[in-house]
Amino acid sequence: MQMIYRVAAATRRFRFTPARVLITTAVLGVLGAPLAHADPRCARIDVGGLEGVSDYRAATDQYRHVVEKAHFTAEYQRQALRGDPKASNGGTWGNLAYTLRRFPNHPRALYMMGLFELQLEKLDAEEWRNLTLQPSYAPFTCYFARASRFAPDDPVVPNSLGILQHRAGKPEDALKSFQKAVELAPQSPEAHYNLGLSQFALEKYAESAASARRAYELGYPKQDLAIKLKRKGHWK
Repeated sequence: MQMIYRVAAATRRFRFTPARVLITTAVLGVLGAPLAHADPRCARIDVGGLEGVSDYRAATDQYRHVVEKAHFTAEYQRQALRGDPKASNGGTWGNLAYTLRRFPNHPRALYMMGLFELQLEKLDAEEWRNLTLQPSYAPFTCYFARASRFAPDDPVVPNSLGILQHRAGKPEDALKSFQKAVELAPQSPEAHYNLGLSQFALEKYAESAASARRAYELGYPKQDLAIKLKRKGHWK
């Protein structure tokens, strides 16, 4: 399926747009878990609770710069995108984790954490320990769950999860995530458009057309979904 997801390239700005990244879909079964699922493997990253952390949307540029300059560098992002197995000694993973410790709802760090894990495919316990220097495995969905608890009104969290779910070939799960994103950001053209893509994948063409129309009313520029719907006889 052709996708049009995008991610902001700048390190300190994020628009509510998804990412265009090709990722391996065979390893994404974990993405079906809902955000609120109490996964015991998440306990490790929840140590210390959510005190002393900042909402990325409200943080000052100076504080963002301090954290990102050291822990969310372009090189770490490239390694996450590649799933670079040479990024050992906790480097890439540890710095993404630290960024999300400071900003649980950091949009690109959340997405990169997911990409890094998924691009590496499935690691056994020993490989995981060698790569991250962590004694136990905590899936990246734990970070999404944590972000959802910390910032339940932030549409970026379900939107980013929906992007991964959709690209993983799990449109049912993506549909739920994008529905939540639309609920939180009803004026976001991207949220409606992404919802429409998931509906199209599920052959809910009438609903997809309604979502597409709303996205276009709100100014979404891409016509890919309209073209796809027209081919199915659901667009005039």
